[in-house]
Amino acid sequence: MSKNTSILDEERECIGLCEKTKPLSEFAKDKWSYTYFCKLCDKEIDDKGLNRCPICAKWKFLSESVDSFTFCKECKEKELDNFKDCSCLLPNSKWLRDMLEWIIESGIGDGLAGKILEQCIKTGEGKSISLSKVQCHWLDYTFRYCDRYPPFDPCHSDYDNYRRRGATFAKWHQSMDKYVELIEDELAFPSSAPPPSEEEWKKCSNGTNEIFRCVGCDKELELRHMRMSMQLSADQRIWLKWRLEGEVKSQAKYNRSLLEGETDIHTRFHLKIMNNAIKILSTTPKKSMVLFDPYTVEILREECERYIKGEPNILKNLDQENLEGLDKNQFLRGLNADFEMLNILSQMIHEDAYPQMEKPLCYQCAENTIIFR
Repeated sequence: MSKNTSILDEERECIGLCEKTKPLSEFAKDKWSYTYFCKLCDKEIDDKGLNRCPICAKWKFLSESVDSFTFCKECKEKELDNFKDCSCLLPNSKWLRDMLEWIIESGIGDGLAGKILEQCIKTGEGKSISLSKVQCHWLDYTFRYCDRYPPFDPCHSDYDNYRRRGATFAKWHQSMDKYVELIEDELAFPSSAPPPSEEEWKKCSNGTNEIFRCVGCDKELELRHMRMSMQLSADQRIWLKWRLEGEVKSQAKYNRSLLEGETDIHTRFHLKIMNNAIKILSTTPKKSMVLFDPYTVEILREECERYIKGEPNILKNLDQENLEGLDKNQFLRGLNADFEMLNILSQMIHEDAYPQMEKPLCYQCAENTIIFR
């Protein structure tokens, strides 16, 4: 700083409501130095009793709470109520239990830490624990705090205590990064989401009110209650499940970013359909045909054809992309195998699944047809 430059000529960004860069002279001052809140924001936050919401990270009046975890009304309605029937799944591990124990011992946790730890103890190690979205948001907020202020310092005696538990700081941080990534995925779209609700079916089924009759039992069928069978090999199931899981995560993250946490009903419907397809692929016995409703089959067709149409562009841009040290020929072989599988599935949908619309079957009759085939 030159002799002619005053400290008050410096600028900093306000972390309050305005988030603007202003001269230091416009910032509030505590006993020791200038804060990161401009005077206007500092006054408004104080007058209105605002706090930063741990879910949306915006300055709001926090009127909702679970135990001592408080958040704003908007997040409850947009982020929690929309997913009230969903469960977030996280792996139960010794690292997670150790973290929860430390959080409770250090006093930065609340009742939620004890409840999650109790569930971890009841659940076998290596299995998944099922958390509400509020619990997952609390873990996200608390783990990020612990990431900034680790539970031990390499220069402090606590570090030796933690090492005796079988972890170094590097291993601890690696596990922290992995859990934060998993939590982000679950918050974008919980892996244990239920099928679409009645409201979602009515609003998102393109106004299709046509009634069909099952050729097996003659009962009336809505389109969503019809079932179409597909004969998928073990490799095709594994590949399709892997593809759908990746698509659900990427679409959920994109829409979460786009809508600032508010996933609209049409996006949620689409994601729930794909997520339900993953469950069907996981639970159908290996030697049985897989039963999908027509909406799921249509989404599978759209996903297959979207990637097939994009193949020329992927190959065209391949030389411009950084393959991060991967062998180009090996990458191309994997890419060709993917597109071969996409073409097989697309052909199967058009030639085997769609013709079944001419002879509609309910779930029970479709299942019986498979058994006696």
